[in-house]
Amino acid sequence: MVIGGSELIGLLFKAFLIVLLSGIILIAFVPLRIKSLISVLTVFLIAVFTSILAIMAFSADGIEYIVDGGNFFGSIPLRIDTLSAWFILLIRLRISQEFNCRIPVYRFSLDSLSDLSFLDAAGWHSSA
Repeated sequence: MVIGGSELIGLLFKAFLIVLLSGIILIAFVPLRIKSLISVLTVFLIAVFTSILAIMAFSADGIEYIVDGGNFFGSIPLRIDTLSAWFILLIRLRISQEFNCRIPVYRFSLDSLSDLSFLDAAGWHSSA
């Protein structure tokens, strides 16, 4: 059973895109001391929205939302099948475990959020 185009699925896909685009735009215009907070908050919200979509896809036989792309693109289907949902949930679990293990080490506050070295363990190395 594929849940096709329900209101909640559409709302979650739209919220995902709004958070992603607003996070990208905000990072360009906020002061340096707030950029890391915006990036962590954006990643957390994207993880929440995609995890909810993955759980919905995993409990059903997949989900589908069709976006109208106008005359040029036509209808654009956004689909998450059960295998993709399984991998989304596994990746989210791994990232949350890494984040939870690093919180006691860094004792996050607004000042220490500028140090994003916990991303080094995930392979996000900076070439400075």
